Parts: sequence; C-alpha cells; structure tokens
Amino acid sequence: MDQDAELREAFQRRRSMIHFLALSYSMFVNGWNDATSGPLIPRIQQQYNLGFAIVSLILVFNAVGFLSGAVANVYLTDWLGFGKVLVLGSLFQTIAYAMLAPAGPFPLMYFAFFCIGLSLVVQAASVYAEVMADEGETNPVADGADTSKFKQMMGNKQVHFLSVFALIYVGIEVTIGGWSVTYILEERRGNANSGYISAGFFGGKKIGERRALFLYALLVIGLKVTVWVVPSLIENALAVAFVGLLLGPMWPILMNHSAKILPRWLLTACAGYIAGAGQAGSAILSFINGLLASRFGITTLHPFIVSMMSTLLVLWAIIPRARYIPT
Repeated sequence: MDQDAELREAFQRRRSMIHFLALSYSMFVNGWNDATSGPLIPRIQQQYNLGFAIVSLILVFNAVGFLSGAVANVYLTDWLGFGKVLVLGSLFQTIAYAMLAPAGPFPLMYFAFFCIGLSLVVQAASVYAEVMADEGETNPVADGADTSKFKQMMGNKQVHFLSVFALIYVGIEVTIGGWSVTYILEERRGNANSGYISAGFFGGKKIGERRALFLYALLVIGLKVTVWVVPSLIENALAVAFVGLLLGPMWPILMNHSAKILPRWLLTACAGYIAGAGQAGSAILSFINGLLASRFGITTLHPFIVSMMSTLLVLWAIIPRARYIPT
C-alpha cells in the first residue's frame, strides 16, 4: 500500500508540473502578444498607409474581445470545465494569428484582434483561477437562493475597484510598451532598432521584486517625466526599461491582495473578471492614446501616462485593506 501511495504521489507531482509548465507557457505567449503589438504599430501604419486614429481601432475590437471573454468566462468555466476552456482559448488565439500572418485586408485585422482579446482573457482567467484555487470555493449562502456567481460578483464593490485598478494598470503597461516605440521614432529620431526599447520595457518588467506599490507608482511618474522633458535617446531608453522594472511587481501585488479581500467562493469568477478588465484596459488606454496622438501628436503619451498613474495611486488608496465579507 505504501508503494502504491508513493507511486500515486509521484504521478500527481509530475502531472502538477506539466500543468504548471503549460500554464506558464500560456502566460509567456500572452506577454509575447503584448510586447510585439507596440513595435508592429509603425509597420502596420506603413503597410496600410494609416493614421493613428484608424490603426488604433484594432485596439477597440481587441477591448471588445477582452470584455466579451471576461463575461463569457464566468459561464464557460462552469459549463465546459477548466481544461476545455483553456484549449478553446488557445484555439481562438491560433486562428487569430493565422488571419494576421498573411497581412490581408485591413478590416480582417479587426476580427483577428477581437479573437485575440477573447482568447487571451479566457486563458489568463484560467491561469489566475488555478493559482488562486487553494483559497477554496465554498459558498456559505444557503442552497436554493437566487445567487448566481455572476450576480454575487457584480454586487461586490471591492471587485469593481480591483477591476478598474487592473484596467488602468495593464492599460498603462501596454500603452508604454506599445507607443514608446512610435514616440522614439518621431520625437527622438530613432531608427529601426527602436523596437528594442519596447523589449527593454517588458524585460525590465520581469525582474522587479514585490515592494510598496505607492513607492513604485511615484517612481514611475518621476521616470516618465524625465522621458517627457529630457531629449536624450539613451536616457529615454533606460528610463523606459526602469519603468518596466517598477511596474512589474504591481500585478502580483494586486492579485495577492484580491485573494485577501474577495469572498473565497467567488475567486475563480473574480479572477476572470479582473483579468478581463485588465486586458480591456490594454486596448482602451492604448486606443485613447492613439486618438490623442492623432489630434495633438505623439508627445501626448507622457502626460497621459502620468495622469493615469496618478489615478492609479488614488484607486490603490481607496481599495479596502481587509476582507469585510464573512467567509
């Protein structure tokens, strides 16, 4: 019996490791998608001869996909189960990239980016839900009550605060990583290698340790101001990389805090909702920046980011520090 138990334990460890590697690779591809969007914007404009406003419309369809996936995930997970939802998300993502690769008619890109948004948020929600699964899913509400997960989630004000924070945070992250390349090309006379600045931003983002979020946000604001006012290509590239370093720990801080203050039986649904809001923010804020750039020039990037980071500080100050709902 002891030998059978050891074999089962070894099998479970191998299975858990395979699950972990698959989920990690899913998030790696998610990050790859975010990091490549920025350097591609100038190329897309050149290929299709488009202005900032029109090319930014792909981000609107991206946001619609994110929001659709966030809502659908609440029902799909209960209906199909964790594994099938993850496979479905991967399938949609593969189809979307297959549509983008041939550089076909530009309107086709709208649908492709919608599919990308839908697929990424479903996968991200599954990953976050799996990571937070140890918190449990026990619902203390009496059986037979008209309290679906969706209704309970939407009635919880904390999840909305966290979702707006995620929307602005991920929006800032992707807007910096995306539009910085265009800013360097136009305002700092950069060349084709300017795309590596975006790589530096996302590379720095992976190194950061968990620290006080307020301090990180203030330092990000200071660094963005230097990029705004210092006309130096090298300084700007280094500052953008350090911004990535400082933004990196904010997402795990947010998700860990979410697990502390949200009802445990709603964590799976809430993780999808927060992830969806965050991914939608990556499209919405980038689109707004594109509209501003179309009207006033790409120099609007930095005052826009500074204002959004200031909003983030206010949101973090009003998010509850502890769980108020009985668990």
